[in-house]
Amino acid sequence: MKFKFKLPKLKLPKLKRSKKPPRDSKGIKGSLKTRLAAFFILMAIIPLVVMGTVVTNITRNSVSTEIQDKASIIVNNLDDNIDLFIEQNKNLVAFLATTTTVRTMEEQQISPFLYDMFQQNPQILRIYVAGIEDHSVFAVPFVSFPDNYNLENEKWYTGAIGAKGAFISDVQVDTMSGNSVVSISDVILSDSGEPMGVVCADVSLVNLTRIVMNMKVGEEGFAFVTDKDGNVIAHKEYYIVKARENYNKYDFVNSALNAEKGFTTYKDKDGREQFVAYGQYNRLGWGIFVQQPVEEAFVHISTISKTVVIISGIVALVSLVLSMFLGQIIAKPIRRLLNVTESVANNDLTGVVKIKDNTEIGALAASFDIMTSRLKELVQEVIRATENLSASAEELASGAEQSTLSAQQVAEAVEQIAHGANEQAKNLEEISEVVNQLVISNGNVEENARSTADSAEHMTLSAKESQQNIRLSKEKMDSIKTSVDQSNRIMGDLDDKLREIGNITGIIGEIVDQTNLLALNASIEAARAGEHGRGFAVVADEVRKLAEQSGEAAKQISDIVKVIQNSSKFAVNSMAESIKEVDEGQNLIQDINSQIDALIAEINIVADRAKNISGELSEQYNHIDSIVRMVHDISSISQETAAGTQEVSASTEEQTATMESVSASAQELAKLAEGLSMLVNKFKV
Repeated sequence: MKFKFKLPKLKLPKLKRSKKPPRDSKGIKGSLKTRLAAFFILMAIIPLVVMGTVVTNITRNSVSTEIQDKASIIVNNLDDNIDLFIEQNKNLVAFLATTTTVRTMEEQQISPFLYDMFQQNPQILRIYVAGIEDHSVFAVPFVSFPDNYNLENEKWYTGAIGAKGAFISDVQVDTMSGNSVVSISDVILSDSGEPMGVVCADVSLVNLTRIVMNMKVGEEGFAFVTDKDGNVIAHKEYYIVKARENYNKYDFVNSALNAEKGFTTYKDKDGREQFVAYGQYNRLGWGIFVQQPVEEAFVHISTISKTVVIISGIVALVSLVLSMFLGQIIAKPIRRLLNVTESVANNDLTGVVKIKDNTEIGALAASFDIMTSRLKELVQEVIRATENLSASAEELASGAEQSTLSAQQVAEAVEQIAHGANEQAKNLEEISEVVNQLVISNGNVEENARSTADSAEHMTLSAKESQQNIRLSKEKMDSIKTSVDQSNRIMGDLDDKLREIGNITGIIGEIVDQTNLLALNASIEAARAGEHGRGFAVVADEVRKLAEQSGEAAKQISDIVKVIQNSSKFAVNSMAESIKEVDEGQNLIQDINSQIDALIAEINIVADRAKNISGELSEQYNHIDSIVRMVHDISSISQETAAGTQEVSASTEEQTATMESVSASAQELAKLAEGLSMLVNKFKV
């Protein structure tokens, strides 16, 4: 009978390791704390800079518009005052021309009357009366006219006759006083309505300068007037009037003299930039101008810019402190979790996160600690199973050696059969004992193989339980992400409501502007009404103050809304960063899940091989049972033993070879156990 027993050659699977080493948390470029600090500062500074620029531009445009409106109003008021000044003196001359005294054309009667009028009207430098028929002329105060004096050369005389009524001359310089004057004349009519003379008054424009000086814009702004040729006739600097400086070199002066109205800027002789509004006094073609230094007009804008810079610095400092504080709170638990995760990636399962936090980060850390604890228990089970496998392999090798020894003894017994039948019974008893020992040894090895398979199945169940915990952690991460997305949508709704509030404050601002304009118009009308409009002016001023207070309140509301909008934007961006961190945690959990899958596969391989060993041992047991039956057969046919000695010897040699194969397989199994032990010992538990 031939026995063949051969175990399959076992190969230990190699653990695949990533060629890329795990990233050290110290090597991370740009920590979360630094990014939060930079983000807070940028989110605080950028809106302030943008808001400061926008506010400055809006204020600059608003100031320019306000100055233009005020200057235009002053130009119109000055036009009215000049017209009133001219009209009053024109009416005075017309009154003189219609008085009975002047119509007598008698110098002796007229002179006292004219002198009284001269005394009562200090703006009048001189009054003339000329006859048309005799070309006689006299003046008050007295003037000595030369003998060759010709009235036809005087524009005040020819102008009144040509107009058959009132005439106003161009601006002239009085030779005696050196002041600028205009001559206003009118015809003296007879009872029949025919012209019989001309009365004229030289009106000084010094009072016009006083009127102009009362028209002020701000602290340094002022008004001035030029004649139709561009010569200055009224100015706050009297030397300019005295020198009759010509301003035709400025384009806006020519525009005003061409009956145009407008608003522009120019640089004066000192190089200072000036706002100027201009128009024309149409009756005489004079230019009317109101100017204010740009620097003075925009002085509040400079203050606003400085305030924005100071506020930006304060906000940047506060943002830095706040971001460092929040960054420490957020980054510390994440860094702790990252360090422990890197330890797990390096096969170290002893790390514990231990984060005391009631937020999602704390829940994630607790779930991670549970996962590493279950994984550590799984590895420990694998280690114990490996130790059992090694012991079983050693027992199998020992049994194989004993089987080999028994086979050798059988061979010796077969050789001794030839020497005597008496020795055969003794040898059969020894063979029976050896075979029984082999049966017992084989049973132990088979039991150890089954134990190894059972341990492997237990390890598989533990690994699957860890996978379930990982799945629960992933579901928790998904719940966190859903909550953050919902918060993000709520912040979006808040931003829409804030924009509606901004629109309402814009409408309030427009109402304030309209109220200011109405108050300004009311002030102008009250000024025109004089003493009777004083009470109305007080009411208009109170309305203007109320409007300004409303405007300030609307602006404060708008500023608060902008601050809230900036904070909501920062909150949305912070939520987006949290979502990103959660996604990274999900990826890390997925990697750990993959490692556990690989470990389960390796454990299944060990279990399959243990089952194969058990099967092979069962087959060996059958072979040994055959040997027992053979021994009994030999015992029953002891008389025929000598004849079958050669066949028994051959069978014994074949059994020896089979035991050597069993021994080799046992050694292979021992190597497998050693390799598995090295594999699991890479984990630090």
